[in-house]
Amino acid sequence: MALPRSHFWPSDLLPPHQAPFHFLPDVQTFAKFMLATPAYLISNLSLELEQLEQEKRLLTGPFPDEVGLNYVLAAEEKVRQQMGKAAGLEDASPSLAKGIENARKLMEDMEKTHEIREKAKVKAAAQRKDDDSAAVSETPSEMLAVQSSGGVNASSSTPTPTPRGPKPRKNVNPAPPPSASSYFFYQAANGAPLFLHPLDSRILLSHFKSYSDLPDEIEFPTTTVSYIASTINDEVRKRYKYLSHLPEAADVVFVETGWELEGIVGAEGLKPFEGALKSRHGKRKEKERKEERAKVRAEERERDEQLREMSTWIGGGYARSTSPARMQREESPSPPPPPLPSSRSSQSQAPTPQPTGVWGNRSFASAIRAPAASSAPQLQRQRNNNREEEADEEWEHAIDEAWRELEMSSLGKEKGGAGRGKKKGG
Repeated sequence: MALPRSHFWPSDLLPPHQAPFHFLPDVQTFAKFMLATPAYLISNLSLELEQLEQEKRLLTGPFPDEVGLNYVLAAEEKVRQQMGKAAGLEDASPSLAKGIENARKLMEDMEKTHEIREKAKVKAAAQRKDDDSAAVSETPSEMLAVQSSGGVNASSSTPTPTPRGPKPRKNVNPAPPPSASSYFFYQAANGAPLFLHPLDSRILLSHFKSYSDLPDEIEFPTTTVSYIASTINDEVRKRYKYLSHLPEAADVVFVETGWELEGIVGAEGLKPFEGALKSRHGKRKEKERKEERAKVRAEERERDEQLREMSTWIGGGYARSTSPARMQREESPSPPPPPLPSSRSSQSQAPTPQPTGVWGNRSFASAIRAPAASSAPQLQRQRNNNREEEADEEWEHAIDEAWRELEMSSLGKEKGGAGRGKKKGG
């Protein structure tokens, strides 16, 4: 069990290694287990009954569900039985009722004692302040002048009065010394699994000298702190023994404050740890750069995969309604453009090797975009284009003729049907 150090814990009210009652301070926020009173059990079971009643109204509405209703009725009966058992706990176990009463009474007494001690501390601080003011007011003005000038008046035979300082006072509420099985650490005030990094804890311990003198609460700005996520396992428990109370596979976060602790320990308190702080900062930056590079590589792989899928889709082709000549022209690579006229006609050009296979070693997209060398004259290409256009025209003409014949046959059937209808009517 781990609870915030206070005037309640550790104490007789909250022993270090015993399960506390739920109503004690900080228990529901930080404790991983607690003892519930019968009244607390009954209140939670009553809330479950209300939720079951709402579910029962939904199941008996316009669309009833008999199976679900039977399940809700059985659960409701079970909850009522548990409420009866919880109500009889105090009567069946007098020691439980006595323990609850003693815990409540001890908590109230400790709260009153703490208020009295706090008032005494405030009164003592005000008294010391008044004593210091009175000591300064009783000092002669000549002595104040000598002290302000930094010299000593040798001709004066009057002894120098010594101002009274504050008397050392014993701590009226000393923290108990840590046991061998207890650990001190800092956690988020709302109970979240955010813990101060061990290096920052060592800085605080070096400044305050002992765990009992560490402040109960620390505050620092969170604008420049870093958060390191981790998961509880055997290795983490060996390194950070104060986290052994957390369950396996629980997520935790370490807060790295670094230079933000200067407001607590001062610049002198951070000097012995400058090297460690810089090393930790460099490791964190290097980790961030590695994560950024890994993110960029993952995005590049995803983009390459999308381009590969797109290239595969283009290479697979697609079908559309067109003439046979046009389909043949689209399936074959387009002829290259005519060569540009050169002033040096005697210079020979080496022919580009043609890719092997139907599409060669490249995809369809790269094949239709790659220039291919050709030795056919421009006139031959023009003739081929003319032939393809003629074939397209013949194909379209044939389609038009077939469509015209279909329309003529349809009109003939309609006229014949109308004539037969008239003859039958006569």
